[in-house]
Amino acid sequence: MVTGNFALLSGVQPQQISEWYLAMYADAYEWIELPNTLGMVMHADRGLLASKPHAASENYINKMSDYCKHCYYNIKTKTEPDSCPFNSLYWYFMIKNEKFFRSNMRMRMTYQSLDKMQNKEQIVAHAEDLLSRLNEL
Repeated sequence: MVTGNFALLSGVQPQQISEWYLAMYADAYEWIELPNTLGMVMHADRGLLASKPHAASENYINKMSDYCKHCYYNIKTKTEPDSCPFNSLYWYFMIKNEKFFRSNMRMRMTYQSLDKMQNKEQIVAHAEDLLSRLNEL
């Protein structure tokens, strides 16, 4: 969940992450890994397998795991130097792909939240800065 989410939000090419999974995991067989990675994780099929992208901010990661429990990053902020990268990367992904996803009814609440945000420019700037420094995170 987390590695695929990061790959999606950071703009990794679908074929690259698919090859990485096949190389890293002994139980990654192409017949199951490719549809899951390309269709569900990377949304590379543009909604044939999953009707919305499996993208998540820290909020979802924190609810579904204990990964955030002892993490350095601040899980409550989006644009501070110590903000969890998943927060700004998530919203940046939604902003960048708004033309494609806004009309998806399953994304309505996401875009209602985005519409209320006052700091979209800061989120975009922070996310672009993070993406330019991926090796430092």
